Amino acid sequence: MFMVGAGAACASTRPAAVTIPFPPLPAATAAMHIAAIRTDEVALATIARIFTHDYGFPPIDASVVLLPDREALEAELVADGYEPAFARDAAERMRAIALHRRVLVNRQELSSSWPARIGTFAHELAHCLQYDLGGGRRGTSEQWLREGFAEWVALDVLRRIGAVAPGAARRYLLDELAASSRRDAPRLDDMMTFRQWVALAGRTDIVPPVQAVLLVERLVDRHGLAALVDYFALFATREDPEGNFVRAFGETRADFERAARAALGLGADSR
Repeated sequence: MFMVGAGAACASTRPAAVTIPFPPLPAATAAMHIAAIRTDEVALATIARIFTHDYGFPPIDASVVLLPDREALEAELVADGYEPAFARDAAERMRAIALHRRVLVNRQELSSSWPARIGTFAHELAHCLQYDLGGGRRGTSEQWLREGFAEWVALDVLRRIGAVAPGAARRYLLDELAASSRRDAPRLDDMMTFRQWVALAGRTDIVPPVQAVLLVERLVDRHGLAALVDYFALFATREDPEGNFVRAFGETRADFERAARAALGLGADSR
């Protein structure tokens, strides 16, 4: 059952915020296929099953907060400690933002399409996992890796429930990358922080989210999903982005970036 939370300025004119626990209450049964998902509770139960059963992720205790509009999302970010100007910018550019054990969603911008809706939930809940692994803090884990991991998880969840055909997501990502200005693709140093990521979201000539998920796909293929979990867990005790990258993946970030950019056709020699 939904739990109604605070957030409505006037109950008669503005919808209240709705908070759904993750994992959902026991009454919500996980589905095996997209066709059986018709409520947010079932969607979240399905994601929870995949996270723990298929991926072996440690359980997380979180909630998804469906806010009525962009203004409510902005207000929640300010209440969480973000500067008002930055909160406004983030709320304008993003439909959902994960905090420690909370996913804030602008319900006006949340798609009614179940694949897109589930993808948003899975992406943001993967961010909640990152917070838990890192001891409840964002820390200095690199934003491109945070975002690429979250989107890789979202796309793989959709593949597992039959919402995306095998290989289709990767073909789409490669097409999006090819259509962008690969010559101007940002370096990893330009995608390190959340503020840098929000700033890049305003660009239309480049596709940092696509770039990030393809980079993470390369890490998963080379080192396995468990290495990504290890990377984020290292930040619970050690704020050392360069060192933690080497510890988790056995290669320097510079070496990884050099090979990955060449494989994806990014940089000065690209069109």
